[in-house]
Amino acid sequence: MDFKQIKFIRKDRLEFRKYQDRLSDICLNQNCLIIAPTGLGKTIIASLFIAKSLMKEEKRRFLVVAPTRVLVGQHTKTLQEVLDIDVERISEITGEDTLEERKKKWNKDVVVATAEVILSDLEKGIFKLENFYSIIFDEAHHAIGNHPYSLLGRNALIRKPEIRIVGFTASPPTKYEDYEQIISALKIKHIEKVTENSLEIRRYFIGSKIEVVKIKPTPALIKIRNDIMQTIDTIKSELVKKGILSNQPIKSLKELLNLGKGELNLEDKSKITSLIRLYHCQEIIESNGIEPFINFCDRIFLKKGRSAIELKSNINFKAAYETAKSMLIVGEEHPKVLELKKILSNIPRKDRVIVFTNYKDTAKMLYEKALSWGLEADFLIGKRGELSQSQKEQLETLNRLNRGEKQILFATKVGEEGLDIIECNLVIFYDCVSEAIRFIQRKGRTGRKKKGRVVALIIEGTKEEVLFWVGKRRMEKVIKEAEKDLSKNASLEHFIKEQNGGTIKIYVDKRESNNIKQELSKLNINLDEQMLNVGDFVLSDEVCVERKTVKDFIESIIDGRLFAQLIELKQKYIKPLLILEKGNSLDRITQSSFFGALASIITDFNIPLITTESTGESAALLYAIARREQSERKRSIKIREGEKPLDMQHVQEYILAGIPGVNVVLANRLLERFNTLQNVFNASEKELMEVKGIGKILAKRIREIVTKSYNR
Repeated sequence: MDFKQIKFIRKDRLEFRKYQDRLSDICLNQNCLIIAPTGLGKTIIASLFIAKSLMKEEKRRFLVVAPTRVLVGQHTKTLQEVLDIDVERISEITGEDTLEERKKKWNKDVVVATAEVILSDLEKGIFKLENFYSIIFDEAHHAIGNHPYSLLGRNALIRKPEIRIVGFTASPPTKYEDYEQIISALKIKHIEKVTENSLEIRRYFIGSKIEVVKIKPTPALIKIRNDIMQTIDTIKSELVKKGILSNQPIKSLKELLNLGKGELNLEDKSKITSLIRLYHCQEIIESNGIEPFINFCDRIFLKKGRSAIELKSNINFKAAYETAKSMLIVGEEHPKVLELKKILSNIPRKDRVIVFTNYKDTAKMLYEKALSWGLEADFLIGKRGELSQSQKEQLETLNRLNRGEKQILFATKVGEEGLDIIECNLVIFYDCVSEAIRFIQRKGRTGRKKKGRVVALIIEGTKEEVLFWVGKRRMEKVIKEAEKDLSKNASLEHFIKEQNGGTIKIYVDKRESNNIKQELSKLNINLDEQMLNVGDFVLSDEVCVERKTVKDFIESIIDGRLFAQLIELKQKYIKPLLILEKGNSLDRITQSSFFGALASIITDFNIPLITTESTGESAALLYAIARREQSERKRSIKIREGEKPLDMQHVQEYILAGIPGVNVVLANRLLERFNTLQNVFNASEKELMEVKGIGKILAKRIREIVTKSYNR
């Protein structure tokens, strides 16, 4: 075996793999996202990147981000084993560390932590991101929306725009919009994909075949399911009569959760809660087992709310519970448990097996049953909740499996993502998932060094049949997309270029200071200097920004420029904005006058006011707004000479939002539903209540306002 022999990598420690060497070189040159199947050594690629970076500058420091505490522990262990530096220079930080311990650990050269801990300590001022050369994001597909990964990425780029960012994932997004968000949050300039079929990794990746085992439900199971469905139908029909629910099938629990947040009385809210609990009961009894179902019912019966009382008194629900208890008493197993026992009892002793399930109760139950069958088993569950494992316990569990002390691991979602688990011969989906990412991660636990098996257990005629095939189809779509040659994907490459400044343009007033122009230039923005009659920066045809330091702000109040400038700004642009950059303290104006001016800007002029700490922060904010306007909202950039156009949409929303209880969001929904104000005002109470967020009281109020005679 050939080993990779370079400085800062321990001698004879890493098998030389050309693709790992190549990918680590890419990380050296630019911010990048590496997409590669599970099991190809993404932590090793990160180690090579760190080693090669240290060869260029030995004082460089690195921050490695992982989504879970157990992954933090595993990455730390791998880095300490691979990197030829003092292990004391590598630290892991978790929420279990005291504040004093964390302060010491933040001084290390390589720090591994979760994004939540990093953001928390950053806010406390315990360390500075600016002191790190690079941030390495494991499972970078999380950098979407308001996930801590996104917040950390954006925060880092504001504090240190040139920071090197490297992301790794085995689960690329299925939506173009998600790619956009990851690229934006982490300022990615290059995406590198390798797939199971890439020539350079074929010898390291064998693959696995998915087998579906369909199981017939027993008569007792059918009875329990029918009793639950009868309870659901009874409660649902009451809500349908009241016009709260339609007679159509419930598409998802999210639909019920959103409905429960609306304007409903306590009785109707409790019925929504009962439906949510019943659908959960149905899923558990169909997909998991008798004991988890009984445990969930017991927790309901211990509660004191309206929903619990209603379910306790329902004849059908009590019948379902009693049937399950009877099955437990006579020793009748769930048919899926029997099928699992059959599979596990016939595997060779040397094989390793992971059984995935969605619930902690189920993982613990199956672990206990496996022990009773005489099997060497363990379980892996998350840290939160009543039933939990600490980070130390999770790592000990994985070590026992890797050392061969245990043969079978029952794991929840915590076992799906990125864990360094020894090669498994068999992966079993005890229950099914529809998300492509989770499907890929589960499947990726086998088939690395030799042919693996993936077995999905499905009860016939249940919802999990649909979940499995949806998940499989989504997974195949992701893999198919990943196998496309990225260099031919012009739209994505164009977007990356655009995100990194290629077509982001800002008009800046020639009289603005060179400091802000230099900060904007660092972000690769296309700056066009003009003599602007209004504002200091034009970011789109709607957005114009007036930027003032505190000193300039005070001067403009004294000489009367400020309010004249704001009036012009309001007249020309739909979305005017004022940035106030902190600086010298008040010396030429009273505090009362200063805050009076701020109050007038916000309340009289209705102009958003944002304060920034520095010129660099102002530049980062301008860039973020311009990128959102031009890339995400597809607005053109234009200097307006005449009056701003009358925005009819805003006028319509403004009129509706004047009704007590109707905010801008509800006004927007009403207009989307009825199209015109006339149709809204002509709508009946029942029609108004069809709009999400409009309850009976608010619908009645709207009708009263639009129909009542005016009396001076």
